[in-house]
Amino acid sequence: MTGGPADGPNPISGKDPPSAEADRFPALLSAYPERGRAWANQAEARRLFAALSPADQAQAIAAAGAYAAHCRANPTGTPKYLHSWLRNGVFRNHAPVAPSPAATAPRSVFVPAGSPGWEAWSRHLRQLGRPVPAPVRSDTAKAEGWWFPAAMPSEVRS
Repeated sequence: MTGGPADGPNPISGKDPPSAEADRFPALLSAYPERGRAWANQAEARRLFAALSPADQAQAIAAAGAYAAHCRANPTGTPKYLHSWLRNGVFRNHAPVAPSPAATAPRSVFVPAGSPGWEAWSRHLRQLGRPVPAPVRSDTAKAEGWWFPAAMPSEVRS
């Protein structure tokens, strides 16, 4: 295959081939949540993306897909602006590969401490003689609680 960056100038146009960053930035844009790129400073985002290593660029593209899936699953939140997401390195908090459709289905549900679901799970676990987990902080849910298999134990669900 010819015409890549290693092949030098294009013999027809005489122009240098596009850089790897130029090839990758559109992939990042298309993978990132639309609402997060609509008001983003794309020139700044392009500059920040170009400064990343090729491995970090690949991770950012994959993480953008995972972040978009997260935003679709949680539509009440507002996605971060793309340039802020890159500048703060938030892409490093996401899985380095895009999730498969099966992986985007939640395997557990975050139940906030003090909620009816929390109280139901606490009673259920005590009845089984199991300890109630100590609540932990979820940055996604912006609350303390725990991840359970469902919002309510099976016997409490209607």
